[in-house]
Amino acid sequence: MLTAFNAGFRGVELRRLDLPTNERPAMPTQDDIDDMLQRVAMAALAYYPEVTTDEPGYLLEEDVSWCLEPLPNLSSADLTDLALIVGQAITDPTQHRQALFGAVLELLPD
Repeated sequence: MLTAFNAGFRGVELRRLDLPTNERPAMPTQDDIDDMLQRVAMAALAYYPEVTTDEPGYLLEEDVSWCLEPLPNLSSADLTDLALIVGQAITDPTQHRQALFGAVLELLPD
């Protein structure tokens, strides 16, 4: 499994892609991106700094993994980078909204 990020968060367990080396992962569709953004918004609405105290079983990593489920075909590097940004957008949407949208725009086909 891949550890997506460690910048202030525990690692997010993500699926490893088992693709032949000559195949590139498929680009996400607009629907995939929209689904991911809706999930980030829902997770951000439910998050608050004391959530781990109020809900001892809560893990930000699980929210991040759930948000990234619509994008299973991203490369490991893209998935790692996006996991960090999604985690930041969940915990502080105002501060990290632009970074999230910028990262998403890079995933869309030209």
